[in-house]
Amino acid sequence: ANPQSGGVIQTIQSSLAGQFTTTSGSFVSSGLTASITPKFSNSKILVIMNCVNAVINSNSNHTWITIYRNNTTNLANSGSVTGFNQLYAGSSNTYAAIGMSYLDSPATTSPITYQVQVRLQGSTPQTFTLNYANGYLNGGSDVYQGCYTSTITAQEIAYV
Repeated sequence: ANPQSGGVIQTIQSSLAGQFTTTSGSFVSSGLTASITPKFSNSKILVIMNCVNAVINSNSNHTWITIYRNNTTNLANSGSVTGFNQLYAGSSNTYAAIGMSYLDSPATTSPITYQVQVRLQGSTPQTFTLNYANGYLNGGSDVYQGCYTSTITAQEIAYV
């Protein structure tokens, strides 16, 4: 039997407890991913991401953060938009918690992987760190490793 429109069919959640750091000018996976196999081809997939303790160093200009489907489709790519969120750092480090959500229409019953990807933009040396723990950015001790955890959730939503 088909579920009622708007009902949740299944929920998948995964987390990233370790630190992720990048200096890439191209989108790269943060390691925060969720895989789901829709039961119905007309279902919607609600993707919710919560990243904690993100930091961009003071030499940076911009960091773009987005969600990719199957490592090929940037879900925020419409016109000049390159990400769902952007961080900017001028003369000092910028720290933030980041939340994003997107209602996707993948039109498939094949497995789908959603992943948080990040890219930096600017002409000066720059670093972005997710799940930043005090001391990591400058090569300090790992005493706080595992203190911060980011999550991604994918929910299959019935659509009739």
